[in-house]
Amino acid sequence: MASQRLQFVKAQLKPKPGAKHVVARLLGPQDLPGEGWRVADERTWRTGEVGPGTPYGERAREIGSVTAWRSFRNRSAGRWAWIQIAQLGSPGDAEAALDGIWERGLTNLAAPVRLVSDTEIATGLVAGATAVRAREQHTEGRPGGGVVLMLAAAAEDWLIALSLSGSPGWDWPTASSLAAAQASRLGTAAD
Repeated sequence: MASQRLQFVKAQLKPKPGAKHVVARLLGPQDLPGEGWRVADERTWRTGEVGPGTPYGERAREIGSVTAWRSFRNRSAGRWAWIQIAQLGSPGDAEAALDGIWERGLTNLAAPVRLVSDTEIATGLVAGATAVRAREQHTEGRPGGGVVLMLAAAAEDWLIALSLSGSPGWDWPTASSLAAAQASRLGTAAD
């Protein structure tokens, strides 16, 4: 775990040509449902630099891919969201990256909750995506019980991941709609 966090820090510090163009493709607060959304954090890092090496990660490094991540907070609604995108070397690589995607994530050490259950969910296909993985986590802790919806999708040669939490809880149609909106934005920013 400590090694993976160190890799993450290094990947953020390396030069990231084109990072601003990838960030420009991310959804913004205005794209989330309801009023009151604000950007809580935003980061970029070199794709394929964190965690165990994979063939698709190596190809992403070769093309100079940059992963962009943006988190949002809605204080009045008590909700959180984060969205992450990365361009991989091919559509096949984007689909391959879905396998084991949940195991490659970093744990949020600041979350005052503990995981109670973690279940893979069968969801319908997201518009604009060729493959989808979804996971529902139930937690308990200081703020009470909660539900986290996580969805990852391959859209052409892009990998999309999102996580939604808070109260009132999110629903799967909204998660799918946000992933579809993100997929449609991938080709809208100048290269």
